[in-house]
Amino acid sequence: MVTVQRIELNKSESEQVLELLEIGFNEKFSLDWLVWKYIKNPLLKENKPLVYAAIHEESNKIIGLSSFVPYDININDRIISAVQACDLVVHPSYRNKGIFTLIVQEAIKDLKKAGFKLVFVFPNFNSMPGLLK
Repeated sequence: MVTVQRIELNKSESEQVLELLEIGFNEKFSLDWLVWKYIKNPLLKENKPLVYAAIHEESNKIIGLSSFVPYDININDRIISAVQACDLVVHPSYRNKGIFTLIVQEAIKDLKKAGFKLVFVFPNFNSMPGLLK
């Protein structure tokens, strides 16, 4: 069973997120980068990360995640609160099980409750099929 929840990126969560990002993107990321992007990002209004994790209930491990960066966007002289989805990743052992879609759906529900009116993404070739579903 998998649950999706917004995480605060405490020490344990940060370590798991870095490991998952490195596996998913085949690239090395540092804790300083994670803090800069998701905690000290000047676009965050309350210095609270907008990171949603799929957590495998039996192991209590993060197996997928999606993060969001907030923006105030001017559309026809009207400012709306929006978020850009980024760094969507699911551990290879858990792919093709609907986890990607579950993360996005749960995050969007929560972000709507928080007052965001628009979610946008610039997908790559890996994420495009999941987003089209």
